[in-house]
Amino acid sequence: VADEKSGYVVAPDGEEKSRCSLRLAALLGRVTLVLLFSVSAHASKNALAPAQPTLERLGLDPLLYSIVAATPMLGAIIFPTAWGAAYADYEKAVLVAVPVGEFVGQALIALGLWLFEAQALSEFWAGTSLVVGLLVFSAFHGGAHVVQCTVLSRVLPYGETTGFLATIGFTKFIIVVVNFVVPPVLQVYGILGVQLALLVPGIISVVAGCWLAGLADTFVVPHRRSFSFYDDAVVEEEDQAYCNPCISARSIFRGAEVIWLISFWRALVMGTLQSFRTVQNGLVAEYFASPVQAGDVVGWTQTIALCTSPVLVVIADYAGRRVLIVLTSCLAAIGGLIFTLSPIVPEPVFIGALLSVAFASIVIPVLALSLVRRNSFRALGWSFGLLESLFSLAQVVFTVMVGALREAGGYAYAMDFNCTCLCLGAATSVVLALWVKDVEESER
Repeated sequence: VADEKSGYVVAPDGEEKSRCSLRLAALLGRVTLVLLFSVSAHASKNALAPAQPTLERLGLDPLLYSIVAATPMLGAIIFPTAWGAAYADYEKAVLVAVPVGEFVGQALIALGLWLFEAQALSEFWAGTSLVVGLLVFSAFHGGAHVVQCTVLSRVLPYGETTGFLATIGFTKFIIVVVNFVVPPVLQVYGILGVQLALLVPGIISVVAGCWLAGLADTFVVPHRRSFSFYDDAVVEEEDQAYCNPCISARSIFRGAEVIWLISFWRALVMGTLQSFRTVQNGLVAEYFASPVQAGDVVGWTQTIALCTSPVLVVIADYAGRRVLIVLTSCLAAIGGLIFTLSPIVPEPVFIGALLSVAFASIVIPVLALSLVRRNSFRALGWSFGLLESLFSLAQVVFTVMVGALREAGGYAYAMDFNCTCLCLGAATSVVLALWVKDVEESER
C-alpha cells in the first residue's frame, strides 16, 4: 500500500505491528507505574536499617531499636486483607488513598522530628505528631504491597512471574539506594534530614497512584481471574462458598489450603530474613567495617544479587518452581548457619552468606506471589492480603525477638534464633513443594 504523503510503501501488516508496539509500550508504562506505586513504602521500610549502627552508638538500646523498626509493620498485620478486599469494590479510591495516606503519615513524622529539634512547641505536641504519623503511615502502608500485587495481576495478561520479578527487583534496587544514601545523609543532616528525604519517594507514589486510578477502567484482567483455571463444577461450589455471608472457620480455609501453606512458608523464611535485615548493617559493622562501610557492603551484595536474579527465570523454566522453592530455602538456611559463626568465619565466607540471603530474599517473594493465581479459589486481593498479613506478623514478632535476644546475649543469640527459623523454613519448603501447583503445569 503506497503512502502518497511520504512516498513510502507500507507493508500489509505494518498497521498491526504498529498497534502491537503501542500496546507493548502502554503495558510497559503501566508496569512502571505499578513499580513506582510502592516506592514510598519500600524506601521508608528499609531506611532504618542503614542507620542502625549510628543510632545504637548514640544510645538507642537493641530492644528499643527493634520496637521502633517493627512499629511501621503493625498495620501490615491486620490491614492487608482488608485493603485487598476493598480494592475489588473501590479500586480507584484505594489506588489514591494508599499513597496519599503514607505521604501524610511521613509528613507528620517529619513535623514531629522538626518540633523536637526546633523546640517550637511542647514535647507533647511533638510526640503526638510522631505517634499519629506512625499510626497513619502504618495503616496505609499495610495496603501498599497487596494493592501493588493485585493491580499488577490486573494489568498483566501474561508474564506474571516476570512482572513479580520486576517488582521484587525494583524493591531491591530501592534497598541498594537506601543503603548508599542514608548513612551519609544521617551523618550530615541527622534523622530529620533522612525523614525529609523520604518525602520525595512519597510524592512519586502519590503521582503513580493517581495515574493508575485514571487507567483503572482499562485494566484487562478481572479481579477473580483465578477461577478460570479449574473444573467448572468445583469452581461453582467454591464460588458459592465464597459468596456465602455465613463465614465459618472451615470456610476461611476452603479453597485456600495451599495459599495458607505458601503464606506460612513465606512468613517463616521472609519474616526471618526481614528481621535480619534490620540488624545486618550492625552485624557487618560489629565484625568487619565502619557504619558507612557496612552500608556499602550491604548495598553491593544487594546489587550483585539483583544482577544475578534473571537466572531465576532460566532455573524456573528448566527445573520448575518446586525445585526453586527448596533450593532457595536451603540457601537461606546455609547463610543463617554461617551468620551464627560470624566471629570466626573468614570475611569472604561472611560476604558469601550475605549474598546467599540477598539472593533468597529476591527469589522467595517472586515464587510465592507467582503461585497465588494458580493455587487459590479466592479473589486475588484476599489471597495476596493473606500472604502479606502473615508475613508482616512474622516480621514484627521476629524483629522484636531479635532485639530482645541481642539485649540478652548480643548478636550470637539473635543469629542462633534466625538460623533455627531458616532451617524450619527449609523443612517447610519440602512439604510445600509436594503440595503446590506449579505455574507451568497449570498452563500445559
